[in-house]
Amino acid sequence: MRCAMAPIPKEYDEQFFFSRRTPSVPFVINDAIEVVDGPHTGRFGSVVSIAAVAPELVLLVELGDGADVQLVAKHIRLIDDDG
Repeated sequence: MRCAMAPIPKEYDEQFFFSRRTPSVPFVINDAIEVVDGPHTGRFGSVVSIAAVAPELVLLVELGDGADVQLVAKHIRLIDDDG
């Protein structure tokens, strides 16, 4: 049996999809990221959506090879436009 995921609060979705980074939503759609902790450490990808907000922020990320993974926000870092 699958547990239903809690809906993402509207303010989180709006911040995410309108590219407004905040302390509660530090990543926005299409952000380029590097995984810094966990089994995917060292891989790169792009943030696709918010998967969960509690008990901590979890993001759906498409990795460079096309695989979709859910990652806790504290396990990724934003890649600057400057490199």
